[in-house]
Amino acid sequence: MVRRGSKKSHRGDTVAKIWIEENGQKKIDIAWSELSADEEALIIEAIDKHWEELNRLIDDVFAGKKIQIKRIK
Repeated sequence: MVRRGSKKSHRGDTVAKIWIEENGQKKIDIAWSELSADEEALIIEAIDKHWEELNRLIDDVFAGKKIQIKRIK
């Protein structure tokens, strides 16, 4: 996850590293994060809800296809 304009991040603009699968199975895990607990909970909920679509989009990116960025509000 990237938060534009973040000055406090220790890895550029990246504020969290989140894994969404392990061995082809859904497994949502926050490896590290600078987010609040509430923000983490919202992201986990969104990933869980849209997991299949996210995996399809990731496959498209690796296949060289263009994708549209979606914002979840």
